[in-house]
Amino acid sequence: MLVDINNWQILEDESASDHIITKFNNKICNVGTKINNAHDLRYIMKEQQQTEFHEILYHIITKTFQIKDKEGREGDIDEELNRLLKGHTNLRKFTVTLDEVIQRTCREICKRTNARNTKVKGRIVPWWKDALKTMRNWTNALRRRYQRTTGDEALREVRRSQYNKAKKDYQAAIRREKTRSWKQYCTITSPINP
Repeated sequence: MLVDINNWQILEDESASDHIITKFNNKICNVGTKINNAHDLRYIMKEQQQTEFHEILYHIITKTFQIKDKEGREGDIDEELNRLLKGHTNLRKFTVTLDEVIQRTCREICKRTNARNTKVKGRIVPWWKDALKTMRNWTNALRRRYQRTTGDEALREVRRSQYNKAKKDYQAAIRREKTRSWKQYCTITSPINP
């Protein structure tokens, strides 16, 4: 795998964690094409949903790849998929299609689950933005750096000042968003009903 990786770069961009961003190219994939998949989507599945997931997955696979379903025997479907994969000329297209099938199955399972479970957990905060989440993560990272610096007092003092500045900026941004949201709510609300 290491042989197929080239053009290593360590980016100077800020990330919301303690890690450094590393960018590289893989010789196997074509850099110009874009795969449309949602990396940030995750599906939580309970044990009782696993059999339903497998049934729907194999049903969608048989339709998408035009495999004859032999009385729901999963081993035969796996062997047929393996045969199709070996005979396929465009590996990327095959992989993207299989990924879409899995995503479609997950959406189908979650759609059924969400229809049954409509209770909202926690509070909905109308003023919360993604930028605040990023600022919170960055402030927490700076706090951890400050707390974990024990040997060098000068470095500890620099990190403490960085953390305090980020904390003040974060708290000011929260106050700004709360005020903006309240003003927006007051302008939308009818003046007849205070």
